[in-house]
Amino acid sequence: MTRSLVRLILEAHREDPRVPALPWRVRADHVVLDQSEGTFALWAFHAGGGAVAAGLGLLALLECGLHVALPGLGRCGHMYAERFAAPGKLALGCAADLALAGALGMLSHAASRLECAAALAGAPHAMMPPEVDRVRFHGAPGVGVSGHDIALELERRLPARGADRVIEVCGPGVERLAMRDRFAIAAAAKGLGSRAIVFPSDEVTHDWMRALGRDADWKRSPAELEAAAMLELELEAVEPWLQRPGEPEAIRAVRHAAGTRVRRVIIGPRATYGDWAALAACLRGRGVNPRVACVVVPGSLRTLAAARAGGLWSELEASGIRLAAESGEAGVAPRPEGMVLQYGLDDAADEIGHDGAWHASLESCAAAALTGAITDPREIVAEGPAQLEPPSYPIDADRILAPSAGSGARAPNPRPTVPKRGVVLLRAGDDLSAARVLPLGPKLAALPPEELVELVFATIDRGFAARARAAGSGWLVAGRGFLGGPRADLVAWMLARLEVRVVIARGYAAGAATALVHAGVLPLVASERDDRGLETGDELEMPGGFEAIEPGIPVTVRDLTRGTQLLLGHPLGPHEVVVLKAGGILAPAAAAV
Repeated sequence: MTRSLVRLILEAHREDPRVPALPWRVRADHVVLDQSEGTFALWAFHAGGGAVAAGLGLLALLECGLHVALPGLGRCGHMYAERFAAPGKLALGCAADLALAGALGMLSHAASRLECAAALAGAPHAMMPPEVDRVRFHGAPGVGVSGHDIALELERRLPARGADRVIEVCGPGVERLAMRDRFAIAAAAKGLGSRAIVFPSDEVTHDWMRALGRDADWKRSPAELEAAAMLELELEAVEPWLQRPGEPEAIRAVRHAAGTRVRRVIIGPRATYGDWAALAACLRGRGVNPRVACVVVPGSLRTLAAARAGGLWSELEASGIRLAAESGEAGVAPRPEGMVLQYGLDDAADEIGHDGAWHASLESCAAAALTGAITDPREIVAEGPAQLEPPSYPIDADRILAPSAGSGARAPNPRPTVPKRGVVLLRAGDDLSAARVLPLGPKLAALPPEELVELVFATIDRGFAARARAAGSGWLVAGRGFLGGPRADLVAWMLARLEVRVVIARGYAAGAATALVHAGVLPLVASERDDRGLETGDELEMPGGFEAIEPGIPVTVRDLTRGTQLLLGHPLGPHEVVVLKAGGILAPAAAAV
């Protein structure tokens, strides 16, 4: 990894930058949790011995050292960018839109719920240093072109890479981009297959933070370091683009779809005050076409309050814009027939798209709202707004509750010694996903984890949870592709709570083995010949227990019921072995490494 702003941030947060060992161990400034994903992280932290009390009460959260946002403030990632994100910081989290913080000259890193729980407990975060792809901007975008179009241009032109890269934006063109453009580009990190997109902090950043009353949190990023860029992008050459949600390859120029009728335009919660100001400028003196429903879904209460205080919202309303809801979390059903253009929506978090929906820039959405059809915004937008940001935003610090004095995370309790023997609780087939192990609808997802534990494998084996507890030390046997899907860490943690200690599978889905290790469960790998004789109820033994596990060395497993012996592999490296022997990522011994 060449020297860069990203590397400077990571080195400033490493426990000992002089130690070249991998993975790097970094300590984040902030752990960011939203209500949907963060609840489980807090439960896992509590179960490990942390300070959060049963029920996750408000006072318990404050005593634990957490800042708590009161309901109605907006989306977690958006709120974090406004109130806590700052140049040079490092954040871990499992909150939607956390990538927005990259626009402020900091690095936000997505982490699993168990990794977030461990960070709350004081453990360093283990990570491989990312590859950094530098993109240098030149010039300025033309009228009618904005950050969303630049992000899609990057998606078209950057080669496909693994998720272990970070895109670092640099060059003289950066200073010509408003904060709304930077936020739109930073939010596109996932679509570009990268961990994050990081901008340098400059006077544009400073002005935005000053308007939010956070002048003291600003600092300028170091001067650009001389290094080759993967892509040199002339911003004036970028044109407006459309993209079908969920189909990164389906990108087409707006001019090629011109004339297609549009029934609805949605300005989603990722839109900033600057986006709203640009929308008002586009509609000024003309108004929304009567055949089009144009809806705004606020992502931040502060943005809405500033728009109302400064008269911007009255102007939008007079132009024919409707407010979807008074909070940052709102749906926009019912869905109309015909094409929908949407800006500022995330495919995963906003389930409102359908076959006729396309992502478009704010200007393209405004042009469609004016004409009732897809229209090249360069034909409609004469010039950008003179003032994109308000002089100041309303101060509502009382809506973020600060931690109690003397509060802080407490170290988790050590996990009991893992027995060398266990019973096969279940034998499963191929492609057993986390969603099948623990199917969660909206009602079930609201249950506390101690009740969800009872539902593990319930659709496959109703008595599994009770049998696992009775066994005291359980093993699972599975086929290929075990534990795929985004809930792998949740299921792994619940298996550990049920005293499942070892999984023998023919193969694991991406990230599943790591999730099991983080929960303190050993993932072993068997061939079809190896596991053919293993059946539910067999008593298995691993001589030496977890203490005998070493990187790259097969593990001996004895089937005491059948009098046979197996030699099984595992995918653990040195760091994973240490975490496993410590009892999982939440154990204090793991925190020490």
